[in-house]
Amino acid sequence: MSAYDPSSSRRDAVASYTLTPIHCVMPSDADRTADYKGFTLRTFKAPDGLWRAIITKADGSKIKAAGQNESFDLIPFQLDSLDRDEAVKEAKRLIDAGGVT
Repeated sequence: MSAYDPSSSRRDAVASYTLTPIHCVMPSDADRTADYKGFTLRTFKAPDGLWRAIITKADGSKIKAAGQNESFDLIPFQLDSLDRDEAVKEAKRLIDAGGVT
């Protein structure tokens, strides 16, 4: 029996996370937090106090979620995080897992 590794469990959850993109606008308080592998990551604090990330293409082109035929200007990533850094880490994991192109 193998030991439980919460970091790999979280990684698996992010890798299998299915995005359901919606048409929405960028929150006015979303700060540009990072550029990563051709994407721009912005974070904001949701009304419930948790942090979320928004992924856009750094060059301004449309972004696609894996398995979706439609392209979007931005994709809000609604896996709530306790702090800004964790929201960025989750967005990077989604990018690394091929969840957006």
